Amino acid sequence: MNYEVGQILYLCNEENMKIIPIQVIEEITRTTIEGKEKNYIGTFPDSKKTKINISSIQGQLFTDIKEI
Repeated sequence: MNYEVGQILYLCNEENMKIIPIQVIEEITRTTIEGKEKNYIGTFPDSKKTKINISSIQGQLFTDIKEI
């Protein structure tokens, strides 16, 4: 899936039914002999601004809060 830097994604935590917003802060494009690969880094809204590779998130991500 393609995202835009600055875009807000919504993670639905099914264990406690909380919705967590994650902001896309970085797009990384890697070109190899096998082709191009895009990865995205997001940040959580906690006090430490925890960063995470969006592809490693377990759970369902939504681009529109109305979809949840």
